Amino acid sequence: LSPGGVFAGQQEAFVKKYPDSSDGLKKLNSILTEMDRPEKIISPQFFLIQFVKIHPEYVRRMVEEIIQNPDLPLAMYVGRILIGLLEKYSSDVAVLAQKAIKTDNINLMESVADYYWVGAWVDYFIESVDIPNLKMLLESRDEFAKKLAIGALGRLGKPQPEIAKNLLLGVDLGKSSHLAEEYCDQLDKQHYFDPDLLT
Repeated sequence: LSPGGVFAGQQEAFVKKYPDSSDGLKKLNSILTEMDRPEKIISPQFFLIQFVKIHPEYVRRMVEEIIQNPDLPLAMYVGRILIGLLEKYSSDVAVLAQKAIKTDNINLMESVADYYWVGAWVDYFIESVDIPNLKMLLESRDEFAKKLAIGALGRLGKPQPEIAKNLLLGVDLGKSSHLAEEYCDQLDKQHYFDPDLLT
């Protein structure tokens, strides 16, 4: 398949040609590596999100392999793929996210932090896994991952205010104005965390 063919929505043909998810992963990564600017054709993220809808188990296996090989180009899309997997594999997604965080790979950490920042996970919240995941991201050496994790606390503020409060109170912003700004953005009574609960 040519790059244009793969990213034109030919997921069914792709799986037929590469029935083994490991082979499919190798092909997708080689395509991304060959492209100077893949976004000029169509977003790889868009292709993968559509792929999840059609072949979720195939894509889930790909994610597991990406986590084991975090330097692959597709690592930066893992978070958005996890969002697509939530409905079918809600109990597995937080565990996959945790494995990705524990690699300490910047691309994977930022991608998983983005997964939490988007907020769809709140409807599938698993306290025993999601809270440790958020704590690891909040302690990340990568400021962007940490910023996204702070943003995730606002999403948690409405359904789980007490948990969000404890996490917010434990955040170390250091001297970062970017982190401080993101932190303040979460103190929103109408949409995120009610700041009155901090008193």
